Amino acid sequence: MENLFDLSPDLMCLAAVDGYFKRVNLAFERILGYTTEQFLSRPILDFVHPEDRERTRAAFGVLTDGGALRQFENRFVCRDGSVRWLQWNTRSAFTLGLVGAAARDITDSVRRRDQAALRRVATVVAHGAAPSDVFTAVAAEIADLLNADLTLIGRYETDATFSYLAAGGPMQSSSPLGERLKLGGDNLASKILVSGQPESISYEDASGPIAVFAHRLALRCAVGTPILVDGRIWGAMFAGWSQPRDISSETVDRLSQVTELVAAAIANAESRSALIESRARVVAAGDDSRRRIERDLHDGAQQRLVTLALRLRSHEAAIPAGLREVFNDVSSGLDEALNDIRELSRGIHPAVLSRSGLGPALRGLGRRAPLPTDVAVRIPARPAERIEIAIYYVVAEALTNIAKHARASQAVVEVDETDGIIRVSVSDDGVGGADLSRGSGLFGLRDRVDALGGTMSVNSPASGTTLVVELPTSGLQQRLDGA
Repeated sequence: MENLFDLSPDLMCLAAVDGYFKRVNLAFERILGYTTEQFLSRPILDFVHPEDRERTRAAFGVLTDGGALRQFENRFVCRDGSVRWLQWNTRSAFTLGLVGAAARDITDSVRRRDQAALRRVATVVAHGAAPSDVFTAVAAEIADLLNADLTLIGRYETDATFSYLAAGGPMQSSSPLGERLKLGGDNLASKILVSGQPESISYEDASGPIAVFAHRLALRCAVGTPILVDGRIWGAMFAGWSQPRDISSETVDRLSQVTELVAAAIANAESRSALIESRARVVAAGDDSRRRIERDLHDGAQQRLVTLALRLRSHEAAIPAGLREVFNDVSSGLDEALNDIRELSRGIHPAVLSRSGLGPALRGLGRRAPLPTDVAVRIPARPAERIEIAIYYVVAEALTNIAKHARASQAVVEVDETDGIIRVSVSDDGVGGADLSRGSGLFGLRDRVDALGGTMSVNSPASGTTLVVELPTSGLQQRLDGA
């Protein structure tokens, strides 16, 4: 038995209720670096990582009182200053005043666990998830990584308040999500805003509205890191505990790694938002230009041609018989030029859309289409002008594509609104095989749809094609979540 004790690759020991080791095996020396004499001459807590001492003291108290404790994890500081994670299995010999324990070194698995958590968060960020989804995932991961009672992510607002956007950990149900607390006083959010650096705090002497919130939750200490976006402090991320602990640089580093991923997600979202807003401005400017051109054609060239045609017809009776054929050719030419301008004007910006709305405008497209086209517009009210214009051009281009490529016998246009989303569907019974990614007339409309926060998709199997566009009724909803 003596040999088995020393030959075990795991750390095995006997400890007394006074908090000292009574016996340790050789694995203690091999893994942690101290001599057996050092282990036996110093309190056990001297070897425990400062952040884990309170938890370890509480766990040891349970054991020395005769209680049971399984799968307890803590960190020991090695002689060279490095840190090892140990997972303990214990048994209390209460009548003898001893505790038997065996520990396995799980440092590598903890590091892999940390890396796996970072990969999960990085994957959410890389997939372009909304910041709110990233915040929720990160808050949960940080609570697990740091064994925190509460994790919070929030943003500094322009009115000197701090708004809480996501929470994790056992105490998350008590968090002030959606609240905006006034900055000021001695608290973690205020300290980080001033220093721009990671900070830690004991809430015993904290002050200000944020400290009042922490006292209400009985938080004893916390650590936080700033979320930096494009060199400015956007917000902060915190981890808090209901028991006192010494915050180590290791904890700050682990929190900072995840904070960098959060900052990347926010920067990506802000860039996407800025791009979408830029697209929207370009589209709006183009629509304004088309509207001006349509108005100039209607009020200028079109009216002048109408006037000339009327004047010409007013003199028809006075035209000699020998010039009647020339007169008719000129008159027909004026009519054709006028019709061409009307068609051009309608294509630039359909006047019926501005006057009467989507229903009449789309039904007009259906009547002019070279194949039978059913049009159904079922929306309770007129949407914003930019949405009407986008839908009109999508339908017009879709019907043009069907006429050119689909070899279809009929088409169906449907416009519906549900839960703040307008859904436009244009389908045909043609040959199918359309692929938006290979380019088409519709490909140029994608920017217009994207600029309005919408989506465009094409389903084109071997028979028939359906184009679907979905647009939020507010027009532009790709703002940064929580803004």
